Amino acid sequence: MVFKKYQINILFSFFSFIIMLTLCAGCGTFTTDEINSGTIEYEISYPNPSEITMSLDLMPKTLTYRFSENHTCSEISAGLGALKTNVLTDFNEKKVIQTLNLMGKKYKVDFDQATIDSMLQAEPPIKIVTTQETKKIAGYDCYKAKCTTKDAGGALINYEVYYTKAIKVPNLNWFNAYKAIDGMLMEYRVKRYGINMVFKAKTVSPDGADDSAFQLEGDYKSIPAAEMESYFKMY
Repeated sequence: MVFKKYQINILFSFFSFIIMLTLCAGCGTFTTDEINSGTIEYEISYPNPSEITMSLDLMPKTLTYRFSENHTCSEISAGLGALKTNVLTDFNEKKVIQTLNLMGKKYKVDFDQATIDSMLQAEPPIKIVTTQETKKIAGYDCYKAKCTTKDAGGALINYEVYYTKAIKVPNLNWFNAYKAIDGMLMEYRVKRYGINMVFKAKTVSPDGADDSAFQLEGDYKSIPAAEMESYFKMY
C-alpha cells in the first residue's frame, strides 16, 4: 500500500509540468553556456512535509531531464528504486510514451496529441504572467513568471516559476501545462493528490542527449493507460 499515492502522483504530474521521470551517465561536464541539447538534473523538495503520509525516504529526490531539438526524456525513481518511470516525447510526431518499470516488470503507454490535449484540459488552467525579474539557477539567468491557478475548492493559488532563454529548444513545453512559457523551466512546482513538489535545476550538462538517450531499452509491454493505472492500485 505504501506506493499507491506517490506512484499515481508521479505518473501524471509530468503532464502538468513536466516532465516529466536517476542520475545521468555523462553528467560530469557542466555548463552555463547557451545550448540546445543536454541534461538537467533537478532536485525535488517537499515544502509541506505534513502533506506526505508515508516515509519521506521513499519519495523521489531527483528528476533527470534529457533534451534535444526534437526529443525529451524525463527519468525518475522512487521507493528506493523499486519504481522507475520515464516520459519520452517526440516533437515531430507529437507523441509521448510513458514507461513503468515496477520491480522488473516493464510496461508502456503511448499518448497521441489528442490524448495529451485532453489530459491538459482536465487540469485547472494556469494563468501565467512573465516578468523581467531574474535570479541565478544552476549558473543561468532565469526569468520569473507569476502563476495563478485554483485548488479543488476554487481558492486562488499564487506561485512563481523560473525559466531560462539560454537553453534554446523551440516549442519546448508543447506537451505540458507551462506551454505558454518560451524557455526551459529551471524551477517549477507540481501539486498532485495533495502533495506539493518543487523541482529546481541543480546541474546542467551539454552531454547525455545523443539519439540513444531517447530510445527505449529492453522490451516493454504496451498497455492502455487504464491498465497501467490498475497496476498502481494494486499497491
